[in-house]
Amino acid sequence: MSKILGTGNEPIPISEKVVQTIRDKMGKNNLVKLEEELKEGDALRVITGPLKELMGIFQKKMSDKGRVRILLSLIGVDVPVQILEWQIRKAA
Repeated sequence: MSKILGTGNEPIPISEKVVQTIRDKMGKNNLVKLEEELKEGDALRVITGPLKELMGIFQKKMSDKGRVRILLSLIGVDVPVQILEWQIRKAA
């Protein structure tokens, strides 16, 4: 089943810029990646789990299964922690 976004029975036109942005985010198997890739040094926030709301710095991906290593600043000491990538977000 396919659906078209619109109001009532009328479709909403989408600008070429929006279409190109979506195409630019397409990866393997034409899947669109919604999140930006994290880079070493990016500031982030833990959004779930026992470390929720702590701030840290992204270090590197540990596996293709979503594990990453981050540095959390706890009581003045940077502590390396492995966590699942879906548990963190880039800090605004």
